[in-house]
Amino acid sequence: MLRVMRGIGLFIGSHWRGELPFWVSLAGVLLGLHAAIALLLHGLRGDGGVVVATAVVLQVVILIWQCVGMFRAADKSFQGFGGAQFAALSYVAILLVAASTVYQIAGLLASGPVARLTPVSEPQSLIVTADSIEIEGEITLRQFSELERLLSGTTAARRLVLNSEGGSIAAARGIARLAQNAGFETLVDGRCFSACTLVLMAGNPRTMTPGSRIGFHRYRTGAIERGGHQLYGDIAEEQAKDRSYLQARGLSDDFLDRIYDAAPEEMWQPSEAELRQAGVLTGG
Repeated sequence: MLRVMRGIGLFIGSHWRGELPFWVSLAGVLLGLHAAIALLLHGLRGDGGVVVATAVVLQVVILIWQCVGMFRAADKSFQGFGGAQFAALSYVAILLVAASTVYQIAGLLASGPVARLTPVSEPQSLIVTADSIEIEGEITLRQFSELERLLSGTTAARRLVLNSEGGSIAAARGIARLAQNAGFETLVDGRCFSACTLVLMAGNPRTMTPGSRIGFHRYRTGAIERGGHQLYGDIAEEQAKDRSYLQARGLSDDFLDRIYDAAPEEMWQPSEAELRQAGVLTGG
């Protein structure tokens, strides 16, 4: 183990000083390691704030090490066998990796419950009463943060009243997790569309007032809207996460197929009878 650690240390130092062969630094350390980190970071999306913060700091440190070593290797190649063409190639690769890293960090911060890490400007829209917490309007990370704060205090409320046309998928996932852990019941009083349905399904029991409506649709192709931001990624994978969650909460494959058959610009609104038969509504 000591020999392995010493070898890793020598490798790190050699790249930092620009002593590795040009193609090893370019293809292995800069491009190859960047691709490996991107795969690892993708698995962290949605994890807690401490994990995300640590990953971001480490990625910045690694990026500095990669770029400095590559610059030095490029300078040596310019002076040696490679000439200006190899140096120019390495400079372009450095710029691309740096830009890609910034994009990855932005996506990582936007993909999980990170309200504690980044300031948000959305107005508070939680209404707290003696026995319930009402979520009105667009679902945002601010609501997630505020609900988390309330649950860490002395609130006796154990019911979420929902009237929302949707909003941030990341925030809805976070709120749903808090509601499920706290044993909330959920009540739709008005509308519960799109991302709001993730919060609704966290409750036990799940009810709605007469005349209320519940609506579903599949995600947009190419981007997932999250609190005013768009995160480009694997839409099928994101839908699969929420499909698994909804399935675990009791929805059948047939009903889930209907949800994800609904076009993004449309809203499938099942009847109350369909909602009860499917298990979306579980209380009187």
